[in-house]
Amino acid sequence: MSLLGSHTLVDARTGRKVSNALTLTYRSDAQGPIAVGRQGGNKLGILLGFKNGGSGDHVLRDGEGIERLVVCSRNEGPTTITDPAGAVVGAITRGDRGTITDAGGAILATLTDDPAPGASDTWPLLINGPDGARLGAFVIVRSTAYYSLADDVFDHVLGLETHTAAPLPIPIVGFQLRLDAPAPQPLGDLLLAAGADVCFGLSGLTPGMRS
Repeated sequence: MSLLGSHTLVDARTGRKVSNALTLTYRSDAQGPIAVGRQGGNKLGILLGFKNGGSGDHVLRDGEGIERLVVCSRNEGPTTITDPAGAVVGAITRGDRGTITDAGGAILATLTDDPAPGASDTWPLLINGPDGARLGAFVIVRSTAYYSLADDVFDHVLGLETHTAAPLPIPIVGFQLRLDAPAPQPLGDLLLAAGADVCFGLSGLTPGMRS
């Protein structure tokens, strides 16, 4: 079953568990989260606060708590996304653009820096298909200040109560996924995985994110 389904608007925000592990809650309506992610990696480093994101095997569960995807973020090389049994679902590579591929290596989408100026505390990215056609936008949010400005509009669209990221030193506080149309599988869930790769793995998908 797809995590994203037919949703075209997703608001995902980071937080922390008592163990200090980062969490990522994906919402697309007022009925509860469609997915929840949890940071993986060195458990002692996470517990002591030394591991504030980076390489690790990060888990995405559906709204019922069932494990669906594992996002294997690495400091070097591509990020691999698998199912709970270890079968590869897709991969995300970094370069002059972010590239999302399926299990066979076929390109499903690319992520590029949006040339239009965005808010200073965001990284706006464009999502394009393999033919270059626009599929939507990814807005990576680096500061809770962005949410204080955008909540009223975005929460009205989704029918959510206003909520802000936890007031902790979290590197990336969330992202917003805005698709022009429902995404086919596995692309839809790989886009959610890309968000976890950024928020947990601190992956710089594009040159603008690495500058």
